[in-house]
Amino acid sequence: MKWPITLLMLAFILPDIKTLYAQDFPVPKKYKLKKEEDYYRYEKDILKTIDWMNKTPLNQSPKKWKKATGFFLEWITGCPQVTIELHEETVPFLEKNEILLIPFFAGWTKYALENPEEENPLVQGHLAGIQNAIAFYQKNLRQGIDEDPEMEKLIELQGKNRLVGWIKEQLGLQEKSSKL
Repeated sequence: MKWPITLLMLAFILPDIKTLYAQDFPVPKKYKLKKEEDYYRYEKDILKTIDWMNKTPLNQSPKKWKKATGFFLEWITGCPQVTIELHEETVPFLEKNEILLIPFFAGWTKYALENPEEENPLVQGHLAGIQNAIAFYQKNLRQGIDEDPEMEKLIELQGKNRLVGWIKEQLGLQEKSSKL
């Protein structure tokens, strides 16, 4: 009888442990991003930064958010191992919520670092970026993120497993199909 009680207690405690871990993430201080090897040295820190940004609500820890996004943006601006292509057609949600550019970049970056041998990084990068932006949007809606019909369309496409096709259409990689 002790096991069910223990498991029940763990079910309530584990989410709190994850939250505590996410809060303890240290943003690197005094980092230097001058030479190519500097960027490689901080890959693990970038992945931790992305995970922290994905787990932490936008309105929580604003100072840390600023430091984390500053580190992340400076890293992706000069890193040789990740190339992000931003196409206006695939990010219609930026018009209403510019902040979603950060989770878009974060999703693409995480995918690129975890899949360096990817043969089609353009489509898969967009997919990872949009999916990350969707998750961030849903988590932070009305808490720093405004409701957006464009994002709602993307969520619907994702739910119908049509997001990849939509991305390919927007990039001109396949003919347009019927509208949503």
